[in-house]
Amino acid sequence: MFMRLAREIVLVHKGAMGDFLQTWPSILGLTRELGDRNILWAGREAYTLWTSALGIKDSPSMRLLVDRVYGARSRPKALGDSHIIWFGLRTPPTHSALPGFWFVPILDEEGDIPPRQFCRNNLRSWGLRLEQDWRQAWLNHFASDGTPRRQERVLIFPGGGHPAKCWPLQNYLRIARWLQDLGYNVLFLLGPAEIERGMRIPDFHTVMPQNLQQLQNWIRTSGFVLGNDSGPLHLAGFCQVPGLALFGPTPATQWGPPGIATLSGSAPCRPCTRMGVIHCRDPVCLTSISPERVAEELRHMLPPRTDKTERDYRV
Repeated sequence: MFMRLAREIVLVHKGAMGDFLQTWPSILGLTRELGDRNILWAGREAYTLWTSALGIKDSPSMRLLVDRVYGARSRPKALGDSHIIWFGLRTPPTHSALPGFWFVPILDEEGDIPPRQFCRNNLRSWGLRLEQDWRQAWLNHFASDGTPRRQERVLIFPGGGHPAKCWPLQNYLRIARWLQDLGYNVLFLLGPAEIERGMRIPDFHTVMPQNLQQLQNWIRTSGFVLGNDSGPLHLAGFCQVPGLALFGPTPATQWGPPGIATLSGSAPCRPCTRMGVIHCRDPVCLTSISPERVAEELRHMLPPRTDKTERDYRV
């Protein structure tokens, strides 16, 4: 079916970083299969870090024009003959059937298919093959610039896109002190959401990356990551940095980052969301995860930095 596509393809993704990374393998496949066409990027500008390397041309002008699709009942003439491929969770920018417009949902509303696979399946249903070796392609493009990895450095990401997905900060501080006593160099990384919420980290070095390139550099040069169900944990998995992600309302079987271990709380109501919308104000499924349980998981994942005794593993 792809032979009917126009000579110019415009790719769009305006969602969160973790959601975008779920689409990256499919975007890679599109560039390989449609390489004879002019492929433009009209999604979030920050993601050009990961699209430009694939030969996709950033188009600020098209970025403005595709916004006219929101609520449109007919195809905006300003888009010309370009074919628009728009990635999103589940809700398209318009429910009208526009010519030359594909909306690609990445969220399986009926099961636990991981978004990466669900996105690829949807594109394949339109006749696109999409190769599978995206992991090695990512490493070739982004995972290393020769800077050695500091195995003793542990990055902690205490934030997330929704407060209900965030393990209590005091628990992270307990784990951080425990790791520090074991000889690890512990750093907390805060994103814009955490800074806006006024999060403060006492007694530990805090890093606030100014852009995604800085965030990626911190991750790929570290030995381990710990955090909530969030974009940085997905980025760590893409860069093959080991880590542990804590899950509450969302199902780890669906949203678990590739290559990252997951730990989920217990509650009869979980998972309470498969649709990307969280209404819970008291996520007991997440707060039920004790620091002792996290420490026990980490104990089997991290090599000891010193000859500490068994007692020193207590938090």
